[in-house]
Amino acid sequence: MEKRKLYLRKRGAAALIRIGLTGPSGSGKGYISSLLAKRGVPTLDCDRVVHTLYQDESFVQVLSMAFGVDLSAPDGSVNRKRLGEIVYNDPEAMKKLANLVYPPVRQRCLGYLEKAEEVGYSAAAVDAPQLFEAGFEKDYDCILCVTAPEEERLRRIVLRDGISAEQAKLRMKNQKTEEEYRMRSDFVLNNGADDRPEETLAQILGKMGIR
Repeated sequence: MEKRKLYLRKRGAAALIRIGLTGPSGSGKGYISSLLAKRGVPTLDCDRVVHTLYQDESFVQVLSMAFGVDLSAPDGSVNRKRLGEIVYNDPEAMKKLANLVYPPVRQRCLGYLEKAEEVGYSAAAVDAPQLFEAGFEKDYDCILCVTAPEEERLRRIVLRDGISAEQAKLRMKNQKTEEEYRMRSDFVLNNGADDRPEETLAQILGKMGIR
C-alpha cells in the first residue's frame, strides 16, 4: 500500500489547516483531542455528529424508508438496536447505511471547519474513526493517526464500553490494521502508557506550522 504523499495542500498562507484525526479504537483519540484544544486547535467528534443525526426525526424517516421497516424509537430517534439487527453481518445492508450516513456527516464536518476558519482559528481537527472508510481524507490537509499497543487498546475498550475482552477483540478485528492506518497517514502519534504524547504532538504541530 502506497503511503499518502501529499499534505498541507496549497490553499493560501492564511487558510485554516484542516487536520483529520483517526486511528484504531482504544488508541486514545479523545485524549489527543483534548491536547489539541489546549493548544488552540478545536476538534469535532464525528461520533457525536452521528449521534445528533440519529436524533433527527427526518433522518429516521430516511432510514426507515431505505430499509423498509420502522426504525424509530419511542423518543423519535433511531432505534439503534433494531438497526443493528438489520446491518450486523450483512455487508450490503451495512454499505447502504454507510451511503446514507456519510454524506450528511461529511457536510456537517465541512461546515464546522468553515466556521472555524471564519472565526479566525489557524487550525481545526475532526476526529473521524472511519475517515478512510468514508473517503473523507481528501477533505483534510494532513492526517494524524493515533495508535497504541494492542493489549493496551483492548484494556481501554473493555473499561470504556463495559464489554468483555472477547467482544472487544472482535471489534478490533473488524477494523483496519495499524499498518493500514500508518501507511495512509501523514503523521503517527504513539499514545501508549510509556509514550509521551504531549511532546510528540507538539513536535507534529510544529511540523504543520502550528505553534
